Amino acid sequence: MNSADKWIYIIVAVLMGIGLVFSYSLPIYLETTHNWGEFYFFKKFLIYSVIGIVIMFVLSQLNPDKVLGKLGFGLLFISMILIVLMPNVLAPYCPVIKGARRWIHIAFFTISPTEFLKIGMIYFFAWGFSRKLSKHHFKTLKDEIKALMPYFIVIGFTSFYIVIYQSDLGQTMLIFALFIVMLLFTGVRYEVFAILIAGAVGVFIIGLMNGGYRVER
Repeated sequence: MNSADKWIYIIVAVLMGIGLVFSYSLPIYLETTHNWGEFYFFKKFLIYSVIGIVIMFVLSQLNPDKVLGKLGFGLLFISMILIVLMPNVLAPYCPVIKGARRWIHIAFFTISPTEFLKIGMIYFFAWGFSRKLSKHHFKTLKDEIKALMPYFIVIGFTSFYIVIYQSDLGQTMLIFALFIVMLLFTGVRYEVFAILIAGAVGVFIIGLMNGGYRVER
């Protein structure tokens, strides 16, 4: 393991340690009202932290040129398929919680496809930007927007399902933010950012007005 990897592990371990302390001290009200015990969230956080560190270590030992592509696109496509199937085909396994289907429950296994979608999106953006944008100089704004159209379509598709069927505006805005921040490193025109920010604001307003409880908040 090189020095860069060691620093990543140290930073992650420190953040997890801080989260572990918070998980013990913060949710006292929930633990007492539901009779879960004072170590309920602490133990869950500790278990998931250990699993996360093990996954990090295993992935760090693999060849990124052979593994990352399959892993990144695999997470992207599988999570997208699950999100599309959740409102209908997988509906019996996706209970409605506060008016939205965001989780898949099968026996003792619970998963939120949107969380894995974000990881797949990061890889998709990085893979696409490094090949389509970073190595090209576009003469006009129109050409640049054409090059970005596939990403607009993907984001629009996922936003539609996440906002409409999962009622999760926060995750959609986070994906938009990831897209815009990663795009900063490609050297595109400032006009593109203005268009993207306007589009993000538009999606936010539509999502806000679509949910009555959001307006009340």
